[in-house]
Amino acid sequence: MPAQPTQAEATPVQQPQTTQVQQPQPVGKYYIQFIATPVSSLNKTKVPLDFEVFETISLGRSPENVLMIPDNEISRRHALLYREGDNLYIEDLNSTNGTYVYDGKVFQAVKGKMLLPKNAVVKLGNSTIIKIVRE
Repeated sequence: MPAQPTQAEATPVQQPQTTQVQQPQPVGKYYIQFIATPVSSLNKTKVPLDFEVFETISLGRSPENVLMIPDNEISRRHALLYREGDNLYIEDLNSTNGTYVYDGKVFQAVKGKMLLPKNAVVKLGNSTIIKIVRE
């Protein structure tokens, strides 16, 4: 007489525990758009700012800056751009001709560090005007 099949008992399989790694939230990409500059070929040019590579982006006419701007009225090391959390700041580096942020009516001088508003318009020296855009 053949043996009766026995019913197999199911052993619960333990699922491996997975740990989810929190990815940093994208904060958007920043760009500098040249509005006015003595170098006409730069006007309307859009330059990406990579804060993942450079924590602080230096602006000035010297090639040692992250962003070199060929304008004799801009200091060699003119200003810094940097993020703190979701905020973007600009700091003037005691430049000869100053850094200014447009407040909707006039350009206000940057003294120390200044929180930049969305789509900030910034004047570096006497003749370069840029817009800092976040997309």
